[in-house]
Amino acid sequence: MGILVSIFNLIKTYFESEPTIYTPYKDQEVIEIKWWFHDYADSIFYWARLRVFSNGQTDVLFENEDKLYGFENEEFAGYFLSEDEYMSFDKLDKEDLIDLEVPKGTILELPKWENKKAKYFEYIGKY
Repeated sequence: MGILVSIFNLIKTYFESEPTIYTPYKDQEVIEIKWWFHDYADSIFYWARLRVFSNGQTDVLFENEDKLYGFENEEFAGYFLSEDEYMSFDKLDKEDLIDLEVPKGTILELPKWENKKAKYFEYIGKY
């Protein structure tokens, strides 16, 4: 009976505990954060954060997901984001604003979640 109780408690603890946050770049420093966006609907952009680390590796986190995607470099992360039709905010120009139907005079603000953590991690590497 004691073994069954121990197994039950172990299983219970597993399901009641918070997911472990994986830190893939533990010894690396973030040297740059770049913002990518998708669409402009209902007066909002849908954002993705791309971080560049001191070793050249990058990761991507979408604002509505808890999964972090890791890449060998910024180029591969950019391919990944472009596949889902995300655009680099740094490259946004007047023509893009017109194409996206952003009303004239709209003030565009970057997200305030640059330090958001993810619960899950998938290393994609090359894309």
